[in-house]
Amino acid sequence: MTVVRITLMLGIFCYGLQAQETPITTTDNSPPPEESVDDDGSRVAVLGYHVFHGTLPATQMRIPTSKFRSQMEAIKKSNIAVITLEQFLTWRRGEGDIPPQSILLTMDDGWRSVYTEAFPIMKELKLPFTIFLYKNYVGSNRGGRALSLSMIREMVSSKLCTIGSHSVSHPFPSKIKKVAKEGPEAYEKFLRNELGTSKKFLDNTFKIKVNTYAYPGGYYTNEMFPLAKELGYDQLFTVKPGKIRRDSPRYTLPRYIVLGN
Repeated sequence: MTVVRITLMLGIFCYGLQAQETPITTTDNSPPPEESVDDDGSRVAVLGYHVFHGTLPATQMRIPTSKFRSQMEAIKKSNIAVITLEQFLTWRRGEGDIPPQSILLTMDDGWRSVYTEAFPIMKELKLPFTIFLYKNYVGSNRGGRALSLSMIREMVSSKLCTIGSHSVSHPFPSKIKKVAKEGPEAYEKFLRNELGTSKKFLDNTFKIKVNTYAYPGGYYTNEMFPLAKELGYDQLFTVKPGKIRRDSPRYTLPRYIVLGN
């Protein structure tokens, strides 16, 4: 897979991060029209991470802890604002302002290394972050690779960590396409479970109101948009690279997936 250098925010400042150039799978679907919010000139780069490790070699989805630390320290020293998810949502609604150049940090799936490797760094540097969790992974055994519910609760209680949904089963695009071919009724049932059951699980388990969603693999179809709105999702993230404007379409927000290698 080809990669590009992300020059974050300030054209002269490059962190040297490796980001996925295109989504794993894209669609030609366009989000429906929505209420207009004027662009205020601010831009947000959302960075997406997956797995962290102190000794194993880097892969696309696994980044060495030392490299992650260096990236976070560079961001901290740059004085570019790392905003919270709540600040992001308030800004997107047109109800608050953020610095002209801002970063939102996210971590997908629910890997235990978020707690063991990344969280200590985030606490030390006082950097807020959001974890997009999928229901069937967190709290499971999975050979000790998944976050436990107590780990998630501890991170949330730190006030640095917020939670978004990443589906129930993390279906790959091939699975979604297969179910879609079974007809509208079967597809709606499938989507309602993946988006709805995951949200209900997170809401009830952690006593919060989840209103953000990261598409597994970055794959989405038109049928997801009205359902997401019905279920209470406000902002949905892809893996298409790009910076977010206040008026960017809420159902297809860009995000830079940072590659470990």
